[in-house]
Amino acid sequence: MRSVRTKWQVGHAATWIAAALAVASCGTDGDTADTADSADTQTSGSDPTVQWTAPAEDAFVFGEVTLQVEVSAGVTKVRYFVDGGLLADSETAPFSVEWNADEVTEGPHTVKAIASDDAGRSATAEVAVVVDLAGPVVAFVTPEDGALVQGDVAISVTASDSSAVEQVEFEAQPASGAAVTIGKTVAPPHAATWANAGAASGPWTLRATALDAAGHETVATRTVVLDRSPTATFTTPAADASLSGVVQITGTLDDDLGLKSGELTIDGVVATTVAVSGTTTAFELAWDTGMVAYGEHTLVARVTDSADQ
Repeated sequence: MRSVRTKWQVGHAATWIAAALAVASCGTDGDTADTADSADTQTSGSDPTVQWTAPAEDAFVFGEVTLQVEVSAGVTKVRYFVDGGLLADSETAPFSVEWNADEVTEGPHTVKAIASDDAGRSATAEVAVVVDLAGPVVAFVTPEDGALVQGDVAISVTASDSSAVEQVEFEAQPASGAAVTIGKTVAPPHAATWANAGAASGPWTLRATALDAAGHETVATRTVVLDRSPTATFTTPAADASLSGVVQITGTLDDDLGLKSGELTIDGVVATTVAVSGTTTAFELAWDTGMVAYGEHTLVARVTDSADQ
């Protein structure tokens, strides 16, 4: 506070008033300058900014999830909240924390980050996520478990998930050897055809692997037996040959899985049965052509495998 001391003199009243006004004016200017300096100090710097980098908006999450935001310079702390409840504080760059999403229920959740600086200013960002704790459910429709299959095999499964089934991949694997990819579907119906020409006979495992939006995988399997039809081959006589006297009829019966029975017929009448064993059996029959009429005759070798094919 400033003051001026003087004596009252009527003749100098105007001079006193002017002096008092000048001093008052000077004091007002000083106060205004001090106030302006204070305002400048309070508004220096910028408000913080914060934006999510992980997880992404509407992401499907489970297990340990890294929460990460990008903040502006000057931020000294980030507080993380899940559905309004405080999860953790991070006061060191890069200001990330871990969240065990398995501790909450499946479904939508909101994760919030509040970034603040030493001046008490803050900024907030939120991200919505979907917690998906379980994998998809996948089950075979066809073929039946343990089925004996031949030729191209139709495979179909059902697949469902609380979030979404992204794809179903089909494979076939022999008892020994690497799996073979059959195909992949990204939408129902989830089906594929196993074109198995050239594949070995015997047991095979069919596999359907379903993947959901959260990255969970579920595998369903089914065991089938691939069976090639047995074969019968004549060695002698040659087809359409002219025959006379006693003719040796020879040949082989074959099946990858094993033979069950065999027989030879002449013009539809069983001439002999063949004692079979293993996967290959040779047959032989001495046929006296003098016992039949002249003309065309039909020889047939029939074979049944262990699967009754």
